[in-house]
Formats: sequence, C-alpha cells, structure tokens
Amino acid sequence: MRRDVRAYLWDIKKAADAISVFVAGLDAQIYAETEVVHSAVERKFEIIGEARGAQPSLPLGSSWRGSRSSASSRMSSPIRAKTWATAARTSPATASVS
Repeated sequence: MRRDVRAYLWDIKKAADAISVFVAGLDAQIYAETEVVHSAVERKFEIIGEARGAQPSLPLGSSWRGSRSSASSRMSSPIRAKTWATAARTSPATASVS
C-alpha cells in the first residue's frame, strides 16, 4: 500500500520546521564550527529529499535548491556550505545574521 501524499508533506514540513529551530540565531561561522547542528540540518534535508523522491509530484519551490553564498563559501565542506546557504535562505530566523 502506498503512503498518502499528505504523510510525505507532513514529513517535509516537520523537517523544515526543525531546520529553522536548529539554525535560529546562528551565523555561518557558528554553524560551520558546530558539528551537531550541521549534522542535524543535513539529516533533515535528507528526510526532505527522501520524501520528495518518494513523491516526485510534490510541488516544492526553488528555495530548496541551495546555492553558495559568500558566507557559505568560507566553509570547509561543500555539503556544509550548501546546507547552510539553503537553511539560511529558507529560515526567517537567520535572515538578519547570514
């Protein structure tokens, strides 16, 4: 039996909400230096990707596609930089510090 599309949307929303909480008040440097935070953010993006992959018809906007910002380009890991750029852009809590 296929899972209801609303369950995937719920997973995506919960993961996105968690990302906003995880990065609230952080700047790129603190994010890069705090392994537990960037690991948690990366895992939540994995959950979003898994839900999206299971339901390719889900309409997700372009804001989920990260790009390198000047702050993120200083980070050592390309994955960390990309997740920060995406999290900072999609989370209102980091808008003033990124």
